[in-house]
Amino acid sequence: MSRLLLLSVLMAFTACGDGAGKEVANGQEDTVAQSPATSNARELIPAHDQQAALDPLGDDSVFTDGSIPASWENAGFSDPVGFKQFLIRLRGWVTNGQRDSVAQVVDYPLRNPKIAHQQQFLQQYDSLFNEKVRTALLQQNLRQIFRRDQGAMIGDGAVWFRQSGNRYLIVGINNK
Repeated sequence: MSRLLLLSVLMAFTACGDGAGKEVANGQEDTVAQSPATSNARELIPAHDQQAALDPLGDDSVFTDGSIPASWENAGFSDPVGFKQFLIRLRGWVTNGQRDSVAQVVDYPLRNPKIAHQQQFLQQYDSLFNEKVRTALLQQNLRQIFRRDQGAMIGDGAVWFRQSGNRYLIVGINNK
């Protein structure tokens, strides 16, 4: 196995390993809830993303429908691999019912839908992360993430994200 491929594999699995529960804000690391089930990244990656797990730097410059997405830079993301690793952690949190971890990566106040603060988000979590949103998150091909100048989205707009400093944040949830 080449060193580059080995490094890529280690990066992908590290995202769900010891450091997976940390988010960085204002130069400070905050530990985010993590369960042992999130330590196995392969369980959280759909079959069509297995190659992406082995090669997180894989080509996503042309989508399967032939369209060409906006650049990651234009969407405001400085580290596409880091964002994909964040999505793998988010999948784990949603799969394992770690609502507090999900709530910590929401950009409050959320405008779509209108959610003023973390407590309100947690009260409405089940309706916000309904079957449509959970399915979109879990089935998203990491090599086919839509992006534009307003950020990145998964599942035909089910969840929108942006980068703020070293953090990735949920900025919109369309659960209907």
